[in-house]
Amino acid sequence: MKAKSNERRRIHRSWRRLFVNGILGQNPVLTGGLGFYLVLTGCRTLDRALVIAGATFCLMLLVCALGSLFGKKLAPWLRLPFVFLLAAAGSVPLNLAVWSFFPQTAAEWGLCGILLAANSALLAKASKSAVEKKLPAALAEAAGSAIGYGLVLIALSGVWMVLEAFGLGEAFGKAPVVTGVVGIACLSALLQYFENRLQKRKGRVL
Repeated sequence: MKAKSNERRRIHRSWRRLFVNGILGQNPVLTGGLGFYLVLTGCRTLDRALVIAGATFCLMLLVCALGSLFGKKLAPWLRLPFVFLLAAAGSVPLNLAVWSFFPQTAAEWGLCGILLAANSALLAKASKSAVEKKLPAALAEAAGSAIGYGLVLIALSGVWMVLEAFGLGEAFGKAPVVTGVVGIACLSALLQYFENRLQKRKGRVL
């Protein structure tokens, strides 16, 4: 009985690690460079960042869940096309929902906007990682990665809000790609700094 309880705790800890790593240690933007198009063009306003982050979260969970359930049954060469089809099918109701509740954002992105924005992170996670994991682990990693993805969007939208508040939005808006890349670089450096501090602290404890 105790052995089963210890095994359950070990499994739950592994799920938590996958979730937290998706947000921090293996953030798809800050450590993997995924989804740059979304980050550089979708975070000028907070409402747009929130909409795209929410849609990406839903699409990531859907694709990774189905990838985990059915991916192992497919030949390796069929997994990527399978993920493409899942992402395309899942984007239809999401886009319709965005059109209904956030028409301005939908008009700016178009019907394929969410799929286009999220595709690199989705394909990287669902085709290479989710199919190798059981459903709870795949969902934990997908949720963490999607939340990490969204947090970067929201953080950069905050940068734009600060620039607008100081009357610098128009000036920096002439080079939005440079501004976005610098923002991502600063966030990545900050993440690496705290990771190094944490590793040093763990080393002292050990």
